[in-house]
Amino acid sequence: MAISHVVGRSQCSPGSPDFCQTETMKIDRRRPDLLVADGLFHATQLRTLESFARTANYESQRLSPGGVRDRQRAVLDNPQIEMLRWDALAPIVGEPADWFEESASPVQSPPIGGWAVTGCNPRTRVYSYGLGGSFSPHQDEAWQPNQATKTLLTVLG
Repeated sequence: MAISHVVGRSQCSPGSPDFCQTETMKIDRRRPDLLVADGLFHATQLRTLESFARTANYESQRLSPGGVRDRQRAVLDNPQIEMLRWDALAPIVGEPADWFEESASPVQSPPIGGWAVTGCNPRTRVYSYGLGGSFSPHQDEAWQPNQATKTLLTVLG
């Protein structure tokens, strides 16, 4: 099931309500558990995220022999980033039960209809790929800090 749509939104400058900027966001749900949101953040939000990424400590990761898929990775545990991401995602995410067709609903305990979206994982990962590097399709394990909290959706933005 692939769902794709375009959403228009506007942002007004805090000191000047007469100055509003409209941007377009393309939402592409490739799988029920994967959301690609192109244009998720406004320019000011992007600048904030970029400033965190620029000051992060990156470590090298070799993902394949010969270095074809080498990358740099930083892990950021920052409540400000988590809040910024959730503010952008909350209006578009919906409820978990709505992500799946009835026949394709995952086995969860409690059942998927009993789960509610409450926020983002506080951990943000930032990747930087060198020349020829790429982000390959893969599936991460769910983050589950306790029985009542679990990652159900991966967002690329």
